[in-house]
Amino acid sequence: MPRLLYECFYNQTRKFDITTKPSYSVFTHCRNYYWTKTAADRYSVNIDPGVFTYVERLENNLFNHRQKRQATQGGPFQRRIRKEIRAMTDTERQAFFNAVVQLKLDTSVRPNIYDAIGGLHSANAVQAAHFGPNFLGWHRYFLYIFEEALRTKDPDVSLPYWDSTKDFNMQLDDPIDSIVWTARFFGNGDGIVDSGPFANWRDPTDAVLQRNIGSPGSLMTPDGIQAVLSQRFHRDITQPTSGANNDLEGHHNNVHAWINGHMGGLTSSAYDPLFFLHHCYIDYVWELFRRQQFQQGLNPQFDYPNTGVDGHWPWSRMVNLGRIRNVDGYHNAFMRIYEYERSPECPDCGDSPYLECDATRQVCVSVSSRAFRTNGPQLPTGNTFGAPVASMMRSNERMAFSNDPLEKTLDVQQKFVPTSIDPRTIEKQVNRVKRAVYNPKLAAAKAEMLHPADNHGVGLSESSISIRTPFGRIKTSMSDITGRSPGFDHLNGGNVFPDPNSSQNRNYFSDVRSPVGGSNIGGMRSNTGQAQHKTVLSTSEMKGLPTIAKRRGKTSSANAFNILVDNDEIVEKSRFIDLPMQNTFAMDGISDVGRWAFTPVRIIHKRPPGSSFDCKIIKNGRVSEGADFYSPSNYLNLQQQLRTGSPASYPKAVRSGSGASKVFVQADGVSYEGKYIDYAIVDERQPISETVTFVAIKHPKLGSSQSYITAYDANGRICQPRCLISGSSPPKYKICSGLISVTESLPKMYGDTYGDAVMNRYSFDSQHCPTNKDDDIFLTFYCDYENTWPWVGYPHL
Repeated sequence: MPRLLYECFYNQTRKFDITTKPSYSVFTHCRNYYWTKTAADRYSVNIDPGVFTYVERLENNLFNHRQKRQATQGGPFQRRIRKEIRAMTDTERQAFFNAVVQLKLDTSVRPNIYDAIGGLHSANAVQAAHFGPNFLGWHRYFLYIFEEALRTKDPDVSLPYWDSTKDFNMQLDDPIDSIVWTARFFGNGDGIVDSGPFANWRDPTDAVLQRNIGSPGSLMTPDGIQAVLSQRFHRDITQPTSGANNDLEGHHNNVHAWINGHMGGLTSSAYDPLFFLHHCYIDYVWELFRRQQFQQGLNPQFDYPNTGVDGHWPWSRMVNLGRIRNVDGYHNAFMRIYEYERSPECPDCGDSPYLECDATRQVCVSVSSRAFRTNGPQLPTGNTFGAPVASMMRSNERMAFSNDPLEKTLDVQQKFVPTSIDPRTIEKQVNRVKRAVYNPKLAAAKAEMLHPADNHGVGLSESSISIRTPFGRIKTSMSDITGRSPGFDHLNGGNVFPDPNSSQNRNYFSDVRSPVGGSNIGGMRSNTGQAQHKTVLSTSEMKGLPTIAKRRGKTSSANAFNILVDNDEIVEKSRFIDLPMQNTFAMDGISDVGRWAFTPVRIIHKRPPGSSFDCKIIKNGRVSEGADFYSPSNYLNLQQQLRTGSPASYPKAVRSGSGASKVFVQADGVSYEGKYIDYAIVDERQPISETVTFVAIKHPKLGSSQSYITAYDANGRICQPRCLISGSSPPKYKICSGLISVTESLPKMYGDTYGDAVMNRYSFDSQHCPTNKDDDIFLTFYCDYENTWPWVGYPHL
């Protein structure tokens, strides 16, 4: 392993504990750090000098900024208002998307203005924009540049933000089913983006825009934001001095990893417009933090941390962003240009048809695409944005645009839709919910079932309750379920909707004076459009961001029925297993599968800690309640061989009731610029399961092919690499780093194509089943789930 990479792993493992920080988060940090530090060794996209001239023109709007005052003398500045994207009107959101598309179509700067700006977030700037305190200021200024560019197309447009906690907090549905992954918002998230405003976009390497939502990672979490806001100084929330839970850049990284695709790469992420909406929310959270500093008598403008991190020195120029210095990114002057409308909150959730209030937890959650199709306004017909952008693609490679807004869903398979439902089946579903309501162990799970009435007919009203079943939503009366009057006195102590004057509904921002010119710093706006100010920030507000409701009872298992059941379990969907993995096949600026070779990788997977499956043991006709037939704890000798620890996983751990799960295998180019990810399916029920997948690397016919291979499960836990001992028979393996070099020398450990790799893996005989060739697998990963960092003991250079 290269020493620089090893030192990063070493420093991170000294700083964090494997039981509190997912090992894949550490890997992602060190992977990005090493690849950034050594970027000069690999291909990078050339930046057209014309973009710097363009940025300078936009910068002049900041240096010569003269805010227009309202007609009343001395009135407040008319700042731009940045809103959560689901709180925008359809007209506002459409105008924003139109402006983004117009930047993509404008070729006055090569290759077009959108990609030219996105390219500023490239190799030579990545080091100065990440891994240190300049992360916040650099990206704030980058957002400003992008917003200024948008306003050259439409002067009324402001940059919205995407509060992904609204999607993380979804419980009846998975975040991959959120309304944002439809043509009305971001377009699909599963593979090549072929719906919505950015359909069929290509990046400067000619790779088609792609996403793989639901990958190992996490959306922003309320607990994570609360941890950040609990700190006092910028050094407490920025790398390298922040803790594991209050590292704002680390929380931001998790979202990039969860979306994956273009968003998963440091130098490719800005080619997906989601980049700017996600970073705008990070800027929103930072502004919350800055307001708290004002409340505490601190001026955030003068709180730039002392640092020795390369590229982050306060007086250095911002790389790729013109004339300002790193420390200027912390300046209070930005809040004279724009302000944030606070993220929608219960009970009205900004009156957005795309959000609904979870009354039990008092959090706004995203409406699912399925519920919206059934109960809300229809999605737009046709692809509003696809045609003009598609004209930028090579004509022989254009993709057909569907006029059916429902054709592109996140389901892999189409389903039969019943035209009628046996009423006895509906009655059974209702009765199961009735029994569950009174179960005290399900108190924390009531939000799975109870939703306040909203303006598109989904959820709870004073007289009815809407229940999800496999056949859609059905309604029954509250009195029928509870045996009580339609009142809500049995929930939340008799108060479903909080007092609007309570601390939960107050504004985080106070009326403070700006050190810049003595003018007011814009307060956080409410969703009504009126600025709100307060002078005291209560303790409950400082810690008042909603927390995640904890599930009670046994670990839940997956089931097709998304309702509460009798046995104290919450039935969860597990559709992550249905989503395939799409790669760009981009390497050194060329997107072509023919430049890749494929090598087999074996996965040996130990049953994860805490697993439980409803497979009862029956002995002498008696059923052993609570016993899991597959659990090693039932077999003493086996249990002694398979002890596990408790390594940390991402929030909302992925579970599958069937036991089917994914282990991802990732190949990162060391001698080339490129990344490939695939997965193997393992059976988490089994004490040990074994499978093989194939990963792509640079074909050695093109020159040096050195790759770093990593494997990790769906919850972000890294597996241990083992390399074949040359000449061993039977094959034996030793601890290694996962760094491999592939040459054209015999014996070939790869296939020229995926098909060749499969053929090389098996012996085919027309009279027998294919048999394995075990001696051709060089790299094996053991997912052991022990409390030891996976890279401890790695050999290094």
